[in-house]
Amino acid sequence: MKKLTPITLAIATAVMGTSTAYAAGFQTTTHSATGMGRANAGEAAIADNAAALIRNPALMAMFKETQFSGGLNIVDPKTNLTNINHSGQPLPDQTNITAVTPVPNVAWVMPINDSWAIGAAAFSNFATGSEYSKDFNNMGVAGLFGGKTQVTTANLNFSASYRINEQLSLGAGINAIYGVGDFMRTAPALGGLADVNFQGDGVTFGWDVGAVYEINADHRFGVSYRSGATIEAKGNGTFSVVELSSLKLNLPAMAEFSGFHQVADKWAVHYSAQWTGWSAFDAVNFFAGDDLAYAKQYGWEDSYRAALGTTYSLNQDWTLRAGLAYDKSPVPDSKRSISIPDSNRVWYSAGFGYKLNEKSNLDFGITWIDGEATQINEAIPDLATMSGITQTDALIYGLQYNRSF
Repeated sequence: MKKLTPITLAIATAVMGTSTAYAAGFQTTTHSATGMGRANAGEAAIADNAAALIRNPALMAMFKETQFSGGLNIVDPKTNLTNINHSGQPLPDQTNITAVTPVPNVAWVMPINDSWAIGAAAFSNFATGSEYSKDFNNMGVAGLFGGKTQVTTANLNFSASYRINEQLSLGAGINAIYGVGDFMRTAPALGGLADVNFQGDGVTFGWDVGAVYEINADHRFGVSYRSGATIEAKGNGTFSVVELSSLKLNLPAMAEFSGFHQVADKWAVHYSAQWTGWSAFDAVNFFAGDDLAYAKQYGWEDSYRAALGTTYSLNQDWTLRAGLAYDKSPVPDSKRSISIPDSNRVWYSAGFGYKLNEKSNLDFGITWIDGEATQINEAIPDLATMSGITQTDALIYGLQYNRSF
């Protein structure tokens, strides 16, 4: 492996802070259009279709017949960077630097008998994309801060549940996690000294467990836990004169507590508290063959999400949903980057379900995410600084088909 010069190592310390932040991205919680219509409130305790197993495998014990769900959610973010100052020089505002992301989901649940059920699902827990214009990347060394960042993960899950008694059910699953990423950082003014280009993909495995406690038919609680995982992405890339062959990073664990209460014949309320262990994302390690080429340390923090929602059965055919949620950013102010346009945000959600016939129905959900405007200050020691204000708002909309057999 070729050795990096001291100046290249200094630049790397900051460059990899932005170039690998795509690995953390942002958590994708839009696992069904049904749940999105209520801001994902109560997801670990509600079993209204097969997609429920994605959030809590124990919920499969509540199904009396085979269920299928399939849908597509579209995440349409609008991220702007304004008031930009690059090493003392103002730069033009950058608009719409994040990409529209489709998030599909498929789930299937089959009861075996009164005690056992099995299921499978395909979905995504992490997906993001940002890309700055060529003109921006060519201004000074702005391309070391902006560039291009894209990442998508896909989960393939197999689960089983067991009903212990009328009140308590347990569930567990295994997950194959596939990740693919593409990122670029460039600074033509430095003659390629700090340029980074990497494309790679990899597979890892994780597990999840859950429980549901039913006080009675109208009141229940659910809890679930999804393990963290370490993913190794193999691919092709370079950092300065070094050829990169892989990277390793940690994906966070997640835990959720939910409640569901049927407070009237047609009206229910539900809520969730979710924790995500982003402190596990402590470093991203790049390798050249078997040799560690670079390790970037992170200072992210665990984060939480709280949601409250309601469901109203208008009549035999129509069901109405609404919800409100608050997401806490895992990125401390001192670690913020223009390539990770993340901030605290509020969800405003609504949706409906329509019964097509006795065996099938459609669900639609829509969410507006209102993100806080956030001041960002970055620096590459002894080289450059970058500051600005980022704000990300997003519209998410989805449609889902559900059928029982």
